[in-house]
Amino acid sequence: MKKTASLKYDYNSKVNICEEIPSCLAPSSLSASVTPTTATLSWTENGTATTYNLDVVLSGAGQSTTPSDIGVSNNFLKENLTPDTDYQYYVQADCGLDGVSDWAGPYNFTTLAGCGDTTYDTGGASGNYSNSEDYTATYAPDTGDLITLDFTSVDLENCCDTLRIYDGADTNATLLNGDIQTPQSFTSSTDAGLTIRFTSDSSVTGAGWAATISCFTPCNWNGATSTDWADVSNWSTGAVPTSSDNV
Repeated sequence: MKKTASLKYDYNSKVNICEEIPSCLAPSSLSASVTPTTATLSWTENGTATTYNLDVVLSGAGQSTTPSDIGVSNNFLKENLTPDTDYQYYVQADCGLDGVSDWAGPYNFTTLAGCGDTTYDTGGASGNYSNSEDYTATYAPDTGDLITLDFTSVDLENCCDTLRIYDGADTNATLLNGDIQTPQSFTSSTDAGLTIRFTSDSSVTGAGWAATISCFTPCNWNGATSTDWADVSNWSTGAVPTSSDNV
C-alpha cells in the first residue's frame, strides 16, 4: 500500500508532525443483502477506487491468504452460497498506480433458509425478536418453481409489531397479508418468490414466528379439453399428475 506524507503543525507544542496518509483508502460501512444462496455485498468508497478484492469465508474461519473474488465492483453479487449459513467478508480497494488499501472487515451475514428448511424471526427457534426492528427478506425458488411459506407459529405484540407478506421479489409486489397474527400458509404465484417485511416498536416483544419452506414445480394444464387428461404432452411437467401433485 502506497502512502503519502502530510505535514501538520501542532500549535500547542509548536512542533511539526509528519504523518503518513494512505493514498488508497479502505472502504467502510460494509453491508449485505441476502437470499438463501446469494448475497449482494456493498460498501462505501472513501476515495476514487472502482475495483475491489473480496474475501468471503465461513464465519469464524478467518481471512484466507488468497481473496475469493478479485477485481470486482461494489454491489457485488456473491453466488452459490449455502442456505441458512453464517459467513463473513472482507473488502480491499484497488487504486491502480496508488496500490491497494488495507482490508476492511470482517462483516458478518447469514444466508436465508432455503427449500425444505424452517425460517425464524431474529430470535431464532427459542428466543424473542428485538425491539425497533425493520427488515425485509425474500424467499425465492429455482426458476420455474413456486414456493410456500407455512407459518406454523406466530407470536407478536398485537398492537404494534407487524409481519407482512408480499407475492413477489420485494415490497412493491402484491400484498397478501398486511398483519399476520395467526398460523397460515402462503404460496407464490410466480418464481419471483415471497417477500416478508417485519417491523417492531420500541417496547414489548414476543417469541416471533416459525415458517416451513417448501418448493415445487407446478403441473400446469396445456391441453384444450379435459378429454386429453392422460396425454403427457398436455402437462407442463411432461407427466400426468397424481392426486399428490400441485395442479
